[in-house]
Amino acid sequence: MERVDEGGILPGAEVQVVFRHVPRVTCAHKDEAGCDSRSLIFVHIPPGVRKIRPGAFQKCSSLVRVIILDSVTVIGNSAFRDCHSLISVVIPASVITIEHAAFNNCKSLRSLIIPDTVQNVGMGAFKGCTSLTLTISASLSSGVV
Repeated sequence: MERVDEGGILPGAEVQVVFRHVPRVTCAHKDEAGCDSRSLIFVHIPPGVRKIRPGAFQKCSSLVRVIILDSVTVIGNSAFRDCHSLISVVIPASVITIEHAAFNNCKSLRSLIIPDTVQNVGMGAFKGCTSLTLTISASLSSGVV
């Protein structure tokens, strides 16, 4: 594994990411996850990461799949915005907040279950997700899409 730091973005906790035609890379910042690349296709966010920072994977247009393990409590503003190829995201029960525009314009995202533990979903979190079937708790307020 390579470590991506300042130029590639983030030293710290171990977030495994896979790029097209590039070996597996580690990309993180202390207790926050993120990486900036248009060739990113897979992200696995392990235990210990508490927040996916705002804009962390924004415009990673080749990103197809994201696995978020228990420990993440916040998915930041625009974290996965404009990830047009994103099909699959697993949101664990540890998540309590999905911020504004977190998955905005993820046009290929097909289905997503928001666990009952999620208390806050920001305005437009799923706006522009034209293929999405969303399952949410009845306790969440309007404005989710």
